[in-house]
Amino acid sequence: MSQHGTPHYKSEVVRYVPWRRYFGWGVSSFLVLLVVILAYYGGGFSGKKWRESLEQTNVAQRAKIERLEHDLAMAKRQLTSHELSVELGRRSSEELRQAMVTLEQINADLEEQIAFYKGLMDPTINGNISFRGVQVRPGIGAGEYGISAVVQQLSLNHSLIKGSLRWRLEGVETQPDGSVSERVLTGKAFASGGAIKLRFKYFQNAADTVMLPEGFAPVTLHLAVVTSGKNSVEANGEYAWSSITK
Repeated sequence: MSQHGTPHYKSEVVRYVPWRRYFGWGVSSFLVLLVVILAYYGGGFSGKKWRESLEQTNVAQRAKIERLEHDLAMAKRQLTSHELSVELGRRSSEELRQAMVTLEQINADLEEQIAFYKGLMDPTINGNISFRGVQVRPGIGAGEYGISAVVQQLSLNHSLIKGSLRWRLEGVETQPDGSVSERVLTGKAFASGGAIKLRFKYFQNAADTVMLPEGFAPVTLHLAVVTSGKNSVEANGEYAWSSITK
């Protein structure tokens, strides 16, 4: 016959020992503290190693930077020295070139003066006319140029020379359409009208002004002297424009 009702559980009486709980807490706390201490010292040791490695890297980088800065300074000094040498060489070459040009000009002037005085004193030359000191200088206005020359008599017994000097300037002219043609400037292109009166015994300075038309490029300057009297003399000279332009 079955029985119904509340089941019965087996009960056991356990002796209560208070110090065991505290002992467990102490062991757990000790283990946690031990883990924290180990982690702290382990982290500190690892951090120390990392800092030492970083310092070594920084020292190496600083040494590399100092070496590069030293190399850069050396390169700058070498570049400055090279530039100075080049500048000194350029200035020396320019000064030498200027000195040579000056000497050549002085030599040409001396030769011209010697030729002039030889012409005045040479007894084998009589009644001839020559030109010296022919030169062209830019004027004030656009296309304006000043022309000058010395006309001299080559003779032992100098007589009074009367006559005229005429200019003729040959060149090329560029038209608006681009075509190029030859052109000769005479007469009204010159301030004197193209002719200068001459009256001298030894030499005479002649000066004039020419106005170049737009598009005109001078090439050759012609000089012609015709004297008057029984023993008239003609003299002609031509000069490249580029060689007499100062």
